[in-house]
Amino acid sequence: MSSALDEAIEAVIVGGVSVRQAAENFEIGRTTLHRHLEKRDIGPPGRRTKFMAEEELVICDLLLRCAEIGIPLSKFHLKKSSTDYARTRRCLIKPSLMDGTERS
Repeated sequence: MSSALDEAIEAVIVGGVSVRQAAENFEIGRTTLHRHLEKRDIGPPGRRTKFMAEEELVICDLLLRCAEIGIPLSKFHLKKSSTDYARTRRCLIKPSLMDGTERS
């Protein structure tokens, strides 16, 4: 099943319809259609995620366990727990410490 955007792109490329006309016909933004025509490997909308899907599940499990035993977590605690998890899993160290030299 193709989306309106895919159909609009096909109309422009195969059917020779103008970008403006295809945007109107398929009710999508002209600049969106133009951007997708210029760069086909755009990817999913939004920012890149900080964690992989498996890591997000680990963090979600932690939050659910805390909720089950009655430990409330504020936004601060969530950020701290996530940061601590990232540091332990990814060994987040300053680049200057990785090669053994300290830079000022």
